[in-house]
Amino acid sequence: MPHSSGGGSHSGGSHGGSSRSSSRSSGRSGSRGGSGGRSDHVGTRAFPGASRYVYYSGKKPHFFYANYDVRKGSKSDLIVKILIVVLFVIPLTVMPFVLSYFAGVNRPERLDYIYNYKCVIEDNLDVLDNEDELEDVFQDFFDETGIAVSVITVPNSEWQGKGQTLEQYAYDQYLEHFNNEYYWLIVYSSATTGDGFDDWHWEGMQGDNTDPVLTPELARGFNENFQKRLTQNKYSVGQALAMSFEELTPKMMKATYNYMMIGIIFACFAPFIILVISMAGFHPVLSAHYKKAIECSTKYVDQEACEYCGGVYVVGLHTNCPHCQALLKKETE
Repeated sequence: MPHSSGGGSHSGGSHGGSSRSSSRSSGRSGSRGGSGGRSDHVGTRAFPGASRYVYYSGKKPHFFYANYDVRKGSKSDLIVKILIVVLFVIPLTVMPFVLSYFAGVNRPERLDYIYNYKCVIEDNLDVLDNEDELEDVFQDFFDETGIAVSVITVPNSEWQGKGQTLEQYAYDQYLEHFNNEYYWLIVYSSATTGDGFDDWHWEGMQGDNTDPVLTPELARGFNENFQKRLTQNKYSVGQALAMSFEELTPKMMKATYNYMMIGIIFACFAPFIILVISMAGFHPVLSAHYKKAIECSTKYVDQEACEYCGGVYVVGLHTNCPHCQALLKKETE
């Protein structure tokens, strides 16, 4: 059934239409398939076959254990990461873009329903002084969209005082004049009050089948433009209507973007992408630290603060401060 596309009035402005009837430590532990039956392993605690390493971050040392040279990585680690990237990371990254293309972008197509096109211009107020122009404008709109536009003007007395709103009256007029859901009817009503105020109102009524093309955003733009021209008092009703449709027609078939839907799609996929990357061990900060890690025997336990920068370092492991590169004092025997 048809529904409102919005409307307005001289005293109330325009209005919109209605819709259809686990935490991680500084070290990484976990088994990864290795060659020769050995499992490459990194952890924060010592385990058989592991060497002790240290890296510096935040002006202090961080220790961890590994049974392979973390500075070079391992072939098994690389193979696992490649597989995860190919099987999970790439598909999960591409999927939001694919879904956004189909669900977040509206690409309207002209309505191709075959019916006897009928343009109704019924001016009971004698305010449409450009009917020939309106017929041409409505024809251009139909050729572009497949939506047939019509306009009816009536005095306010047709609906006021009869227990109806203009929206209800426009709904009845749509059903009375049209037998399908491919029309867009504009109903304009007016009456002059005792103090000379032109008390005009208008309402749009669109068939349900026009919704894929005549979206709420496009209808809202038309409503604002038509309302603005009516209130400027320098255009007749017919001129305001024609100019508003001439401005609307070129916009009708352009692709529009539902940014909220696109945002929701990416927000839904982001946690899964982050989770897969984390599970695969793709930690850019830790990877950078591991490359700079130093093998550190368990005999090196003492720590001191650099007298120049205050950064803490492992005593006996360096000749220069690992933080500021200043020459360290030699430890006394």
